[in-house]
Amino acid sequence: MAGSPSFKVFDEFGTYVASTKDATLAAVLIGAGLSEGAVVKRDGRIIWREGAEKYAAAESADYAASVMNSRVLDNLRERNRRLTGQTVSGDTRPQWLWGAIELQESLHDREVGKG
Repeated sequence: MAGSPSFKVFDEFGTYVASTKDATLAAVLIGAGLSEGAVVKRDGRIIWREGAEKYAAAESADYAASVMNSRVLDNLRERNRRLTGQTVSGDTRPQWLWGAIELQESLHDREVGKG
């Protein structure tokens, strides 16, 4: 099923550059020539700011994508906590959010070599 790109890339001036469906591609776009201060957003939240991290996206797109996916997962957990007043564990998640969090956890585990 086709979906809309969810990772939005902006240059250091806040000008929209591109959208992708994949954090790794967003990291490659940042590393391919965007300056320090460029950002990636998902659901309106900044999940990567070039120059503010341990490594630049140009040095390690895999590291950047892992950080981005981890932050997306954290944002989903926080959204769930705000909506339900509960932390994400067991079957306390709303059904619509459960699948999204499981998918992000799976992608994150694969990227860091746990799966």
